[in-house]
Amino acid sequence: MRVGVIASQWSQLPKSGIFPAAGLDYAELERAQAIEYREMERTVLETMLKARADRAIFVEAWGALYRRDLLGIHQVHSRRASCSVRTDHIGRDGALRFYYGDDSAAEMFLFKYCGQA
Repeated sequence: MRVGVIASQWSQLPKSGIFPAAGLDYAELERAQAIEYREMERTVLETMLKARADRAIFVEAWGALYRRDLLGIHQVHSRRASCSVRTDHIGRDGALRFYYGDDSAAEMFLFKYCGQA
């Protein structure tokens, strides 16, 4: 997994709840600013995301809801064609954004699989 991070500041937290959002397209974010994607091993990524979630006062997610025993979200990654999936789903990328109380900082995490440019 390759991970890109967009750091930002916030002045107001987003509205809380589950609702349809406008499409998210990594290509648009990448045109607006340079994003460095770094390879991360699964356990390192899991540990890092847990630490961010523990520190966050609010989390925003783009993805697809599912319901099994509990309600959850998946597809929080690039939906472009990859080594394992040939289909491009343009404008349907997923991501996570963590909002922190200290200094009103935020970090948006973008995730890419093998073969995604």
